[in-house]
Amino acid sequence: MVMAVGPLEAAARSNPVEGSWRGNGRAVAKDGKSYRVRCKVRVYRIAEKKFQMSGKCSSTKGTTAGAASLKQVGARSFRGQGNGLSGTGTGRISVSVSGKRMSLSVRGNKGRMSVRLRKQGR
Repeated sequence: MVMAVGPLEAAARSNPVEGSWRGNGRAVAKDGKSYRVRCKVRVYRIAEKKFQMSGKCSSTKGTTAGAASLKQVGARSFRGQGNGLSGTGTGRISVSVSGKRMSLSVRGNKGRMSVRLRKQGR
């Protein structure tokens, strides 16, 4: 049996947070020192309202890779836990999406970070 998926069903499966993102921002270490960061992240769905984020951020301090689990808490807002992004350690992540723009905030045990990203591709 072959089932066709119509445009409405396909749209219901996609989410504005899914995809590849790239952008810049600022991180503040626990000692109060601030530095610019460049980040690339990828977000994909793992369940109906659950997503996985992975990526890396670079600064004058080096490059770090990290990952996070996100839960959708609003039409275009997500929250979760993660570690490693820009040396912030383990902490809370907050994401909001508006069109092809994402605001990413991380508050970790080693610092905090705020980044604005743009969606890559379509």
